[in-house]
Amino acid sequence: MNYLEMISEKIFDCALAAVVRQLNYLIHYKNNVDNLKTQVEELQEAKVRVKQGVDAAKRNVEEIHDDVQKWLSDSDGITIEAEEIFGDNGQAKITCCNGWCPNFKSCYRLSKRAVEMKSKVEESKKNGNFSKVGYREPIQAVGFATLNRGYEAFESRRTALTGVLEALKDPNINKIGVYGTGGMGKTMLQEKILIVIDDIWKPLDLEAHGIFFGDDKKGCKILLTSRSHNVLRNDMNTQKEFQVGVLSDNEAKNLFQKIVVGLTKTPEIQATMEEIIEECAGLPIAITTVANFLKNQENINVWKDALQQLKTSSPTEIEGMDEKVYKSIKLSYEFLQSKEAKSLFLLCSLHGEDSNIDVEDLLRYGVGLGWFRNVDTMENARHRVDTLVERLKDSSLLLDGDDNGTVKMHDIIRDVAINIAA
Repeated sequence: MNYLEMISEKIFDCALAAVVRQLNYLIHYKNNVDNLKTQVEELQEAKVRVKQGVDAAKRNVEEIHDDVQKWLSDSDGITIEAEEIFGDNGQAKITCCNGWCPNFKSCYRLSKRAVEMKSKVEESKKNGNFSKVGYREPIQAVGFATLNRGYEAFESRRTALTGVLEALKDPNINKIGVYGTGGMGKTMLQEKILIVIDDIWKPLDLEAHGIFFGDDKKGCKILLTSRSHNVLRNDMNTQKEFQVGVLSDNEAKNLFQKIVVGLTKTPEIQATMEEIIEECAGLPIAITTVANFLKNQENINVWKDALQQLKTSSPTEIEGMDEKVYKSIKLSYEFLQSKEAKSLFLLCSLHGEDSNIDVEDLLRYGVGLGWFRNVDTMENARHRVDTLVERLKDSSLLLDGDDNGTVKMHDIIRDVAINIAA
């Protein structure tokens, strides 16, 4: 065989192989399309598994890897492209002569596309085997401005303050009691002098807590606060008790106006404000809670509605709870409007009394419980929680915590929140 024959034979073999390959597209049209369908179904199942992993990671407050998000997006595009091959439009082109004869040209094209697409689908399936779809982002410090804890040096407190200071100097007195209705400002008063034990509800064994008193301990002072005079005098055996009373009319008005700043210049609002202050009955926590809600409200109807609610709402039995305090806090809660803010407020009440509540924990709970609408990333969820926390602080329903990135809930407000949630 000469070189010319060998070359001719090689060319013939290559041409024949090419023809056979092309004919196979036509002959195996149905198998090729069916195989593609099978591969697409398996890709869809893989997508479901990955999406389930993504949902679980998000509930666990994890960020999703970029390659996972890209794969989900690319696989959606591949699936759509594959489905076009055996979709209604594609199927309409595979017959001719009113359905009596196959359209060989359409069959060939669709079969070839099915084979090519099958390779892309298989590659996508292979790339979708992720060992882990998310990662835990390092906890970020959430910055909060340090605020004055709300202490006001009212003249009506001077007698109690002076009495406590004198008792602290007296060598014969080692237990001092400060009592008054919840929300009067007992905690704020003792924070300015000495903090030992705050908000006692029942007898407390001091020795069990490492606090001992005897004749040799006369230089040691302990200050206790309680809503009950009886607990201090009879159960804790305090030698001096001082009552923290309500604010005077002028003090209450000055405190309210200091918060709402300028809004009370309107005669109608001024008149309504005076009625609201009267309903607050000189209770600092009631005044600050209501005033913080109304401080940005210029509509007189909002003020009148607040007054009406203060007059009509009433608490169920909460030990030591003044009705005016309950009404003011319940009013601020009702006017939150946002369901997310209300849910976050009630969630905070589940934490222990006087505990520091980690804002990052609130974020995790909120995401896990699916509270946040139209939030698709952890960063956006964190922004939402920060906004809600600031809103609750502006309404005097939350306080800054002792540590950065934490908040606290006043025990009175916590009592009301628990009552609302019950």
